[in-house]
Amino acid sequence: MRSTAGELWFFLDISTGDADHAGTAGEVRLRLCDAEGVCTVEQVLGQANHDHFERGRTERHFVRVPPEFAAPDHIRLRLTSGGRWLLHSVRVITPDDRSSYTSGPRDVWLTSDTGDDGDEATVRLMLDTQHAAAPTPPRHARA
Repeated sequence: MRSTAGELWFFLDISTGDADHAGTAGEVRLRLCDAEGVCTVEQVLGQANHDHFERGRTERHFVRVPPEFAAPDHIRLRLTSGGRWLLHSVRVITPDDRSSYTSGPRDVWLTSDTGDDGDEATVRLMLDTQHAAAPTPPRHARA
């Protein structure tokens, strides 16, 4: 979606794995990057007083990308509090041209037990040719 100032926003559908202790109440931080290394500002995902990233759930988030941003290539994620979290998949939707990119179903454990900054995971994205049409809403949409 574009604002009147010409800002570009991408939708991110983030799914938590469906396994014991997969969810987290921790702080998940994300940067969306293109192949040239242009990245969004690191963003804390979620809202205060809400159980984010619960087992088996998909949540929608919005990320503002810089004007020089090209096609999504990868995502950098960190869990900075909350123990552990099982990321199942990420889907990035560019609403202007209705393209989507996905990490596919790939379970990645993140932990915050290694220090204040937590572990960082880089998740590669691929063009999702099966979902090139208008995106469908996730089960649990969050702005």
